[in-house]
Amino acid sequence: MSDSEYEEETTYVVFDLGKAITPQYIQEMKEKAGGCRVLASGLEEGKPYIQIGNMTFEGEVDETIGTHLMFTVEEKQKKKVLEYKCTTETVVKMDSITLDTKREKRPQIKPEAEEINDDAVLDAIL
Repeated sequence: MSDSEYEEETTYVVFDLGKAITPQYIQEMKEKAGGCRVLASGLEEGKPYIQIGNMTFEGEVDETIGTHLMFTVEEKQKKKVLEYKCTTETVVKMDSITLDTKREKRPQIKPEAEEINDDAVLDAIL
């Protein structure tokens, strides 16, 4: 398949973060380099992760009953004007989680382990 035969599809998703963080916190993290990222590895499997600043969220994809309409709000001549942007039928409900550092497992050495000579290892490989 050539590049011209691929179709591009855009899907919009709403991330419901609940009351865990404020819009001001998101804006503050957005202004910092790399402050917000979505780990897309879990989105198709239904378990996406989001990092915003030092907070991490795990989500669960949920199909909505209706359609969510997205608008931008602009203030023009002392009036608020809504402009349609997109729709979505997918909501990801996010819960805050705590990540622990991964500890390296060390191999257990059994005292009664047999001694293996180098020739036996070479014979097994060949």
